[in-house]
Amino acid sequence: MANDYLESVKKQFEYYKMLGEKTMAQLDDAQLFWQYDNESNSLATIIQHLAGNMLSRWTNFLTSDGEKTWRNREVEFENNNSTRQQLLATWQQGWDCLFNTLNSLSDNELQKEIYIRNQAHSVTEAINRQLAHYPYHIGQMVYIGKMLCKQNWVSLSIPKGNSNTYNAEKFSIEKHKEHFTDEVLKNNEMDKTEIIKNLQAAHTQLWLLASQLPEDVQVKNIAGKWSALENVQHINKSVSPLLKYFLLPKPSIEKLFGLSQRESLSYTAFHETYLQKINKGVVAPAAFVPDIFVENNLKAEIENGENVLKAIITAIETWPETDLDTYNSPHPLFGKVTAREILYFTVLHAQHHAQAIKKIKLG
Repeated sequence: MANDYLESVKKQFEYYKMLGEKTMAQLDDAQLFWQYDNESNSLATIIQHLAGNMLSRWTNFLTSDGEKTWRNREVEFENNNSTRQQLLATWQQGWDCLFNTLNSLSDNELQKEIYIRNQAHSVTEAINRQLAHYPYHIGQMVYIGKMLCKQNWVSLSIPKGNSNTYNAEKFSIEKHKEHFTDEVLKNNEMDKTEIIKNLQAAHTQLWLLASQLPEDVQVKNIAGKWSALENVQHINKSVSPLLKYFLLPKPSIEKLFGLSQRESLSYTAFHETYLQKINKGVVAPAAFVPDIFVENNLKAEIENGENVLKAIITAIETWPETDLDTYNSPHPLFGKVTAREILYFTVLHAQHHAQAIKKIKLG
C-alpha cells in the first residue's frame, strides 16, 4: 500500500506538471508575463513562486525544515525572468528537485517526522500538503491561459460538449484497475513504437467490427449514414495519400510542405483539437467519399486496407523519431501538421469510424 501511495503521488505531480506545460505551450512569450492588473500574478510570477517553494520544501527533505533560511519568498513575486527560456529553466529546476527527492524515498520513511516552519508533519502529510498547493497554482495558470487564448484555447480536460462521448468511450471498457493519470500521461508521450501499435489496433478494430456484421447489414445505410463498407472504404481512401507521403524523399517533403516551426502537439492535445473540429461538423472532401457499390466487396476492401497499412508502417519504421516532428504534412481539415500529428489523426480517424460501425452493430 505504501509503495502504491508513492507511485500515485508521483503520477499526480507529473500530471499537474503536464497541465502547466500544455498551458505555456499555447501562449506566446509576451502572454507568459501578462498581468490582469498590478495586484494579480502573471504565469511567470506563479512559476517563480512554485519553483521557489519546491526548492525550499524538497531540498534535504528529511533532514532540514522545509522553509529554508536561504529562501526569499517575497522575491518570488517579482519578475526575475525575462525570457521563455529562463522561465522554463526555473520551472524545470523546481520539478527536478521534487522528483529527485520523491524517487529517493522508501516506504518505511513515510511516517518519519519532518518540519515546515517548525510545524511537525509526517512525510505523507508533507507530500499531501504540496500535492494540494501546486495544483492550486497550476489551476490559476490554466485559467489565465484560457482567458488569453479565448476561442483558440485547446482544452486540457474533456472539451465542452464532449462529456457524453467521453463517458461512452470509458464505459465501453470493462472494469479494470489503473491509475487515473495513466492514459493521459501515456498519450502525452506517444513515440513511434506506440503510434504503430495504435495504428494497428485502431484499424484492426475497424475491420473486425465491420466483418462481424451480417452481410446484408454490411452494405446497409441506416438513417442516411454510411454503411460499414463505406466507412471502411473511406478510411482506405484517407490513408492511401499517407503512404505516398512517407515514401517521398525527405528533400521532396521539405520542398513541397516545408519544415515545422513548432513542436508537435501531444496525442492528448491533438485528440482534443480533433474532437473540437468534429463537433463543428465535417464533410469529407470529394476524393475521400466512398464509391457507390453494386455488390458487397468488404473482404476486398479490408485486404486492401491491411496491405496499405502494412506498407505505411514499414515506411514509418525507416523514419528517425525526431523527423516526425521536423517535417510538415498537408491535411484538408487541419492545414499543415507535423508528420507525427498526421499519424495521430490517422489513429483517431480510424477509431472514430470504428465507433460509427459499432453504432450500426448496436442498432
